[in-house]
Amino acid sequence: MVIHEKRMKELIDYTSTNKVIPYGCSIYDETGKLLVKMLGNKHSPINHAEILAIKQCTELYPNLQWDTLTLYSTGEPCCMCAAACCWVNLKEVVYATGIPLMVELWGIEGPLRASDIMNNYPKRPKLTAGVCEEISNMMFKECKDSFFELVAEKSWK
Repeated sequence: MVIHEKRMKELIDYTSTNKVIPYGCSIYDETGKLLVKMLGNKHSPINHAEILAIKQCTELYPNLQWDTLTLYSTGEPCCMCAAACCWVNLKEVVYATGIPLMVELWGIEGPLRASDIMNNYPKRPKLTAGVCEEISNMMFKECKDSFFELVAEKSWK
């Protein structure tokens, strides 16, 4: 768990530089090498940090053995991202802030949790929740108004 906390704190530090979108993602290989680190993208409602990280990983490392990789996300993966994590056959997904806080802040997340999606796949990553949750929750709360304004502006309701 110590390594998860170290990597999550690094991801939260990286993600907190963006004062609008509190979503960040990183992917590590089994040796501990950081392969990619991404932020959520405000230009598309489907360019979530997890999707962007997976996409960049496939482009940079076309011969990856995905079942040896661990994905870190500041926020619990949504349905789309949880399914993508299963499709690429990740070893583990680690997240900080859970969907209930996102619902409380913005009301735009559906009620399904990452585990609801992943538990329906025959090959699914181990799901580790709540790593550095307090620090991440503070970051999410600090972005509450700016992210809500972005969503309203883009009509992603």
